[in-house]
Amino acid sequence: MKKKTIVGITLFVALTLITFNTLALAGPLEEGHPHSLFNGSAGMQRAFLKHHASLQMINTLIQLDISDTQKTEIADILKANRSAVKALHGSARNSFIHLIKEVTDHDYDEQAIREASQVFAQNMEECAVLKAQMMRQIRSVMNNGQMAILTAKRETMLNHIQTLKGRGLRQNFMQTLNLWINKHSSK
Repeated sequence: MKKKTIVGITLFVALTLITFNTLALAGPLEEGHPHSLFNGSAGMQRAFLKHHASLQMINTLIQLDISDTQKTEIADILKANRSAVKALHGSARNSFIHLIKEVTDHDYDEQAIREASQVFAQNMEECAVLKAQMMRQIRSVMNNGQMAILTAKRETMLNHIQTLKGRGLRQNFMQTLNLWINKHSSK
């Protein structure tokens, strides 16, 4: 598998799991819940949300300034999909763990690795389709101004992902690994 494909799959997995974790958390975030993020000042809420990637969806909903009717409609969409999200999240997590076990197993079995990769890819495909279906439903509730904000946030996210290419932790890891290889390789 090509290096770019592996990086792309890893990034997709991370973003998908973050999204599904956000949806799974939707229950205890209600106002009045003892562990709710909505207890306290609005500034504290926004500061907390900005620093937790798994809560970006909620942060976006706050920025959209949605009406009470829209809140109800979006909550109904999320609630209707909660069990599917939970099941897919579990399947994706389990298939990813199985894939990692196969890849790192002491007994190399290419067929087992390929099969585990295919199961994981199928789970991620289902996650992507469900997310797209839910986003279509949520977008149908939004007005033109809110859609413009969502579009701008999407472009910002895509640009951010592009700027991460070759930087940060992955780059440091690759540089360190290459230094080690060059130091110890016989060729």
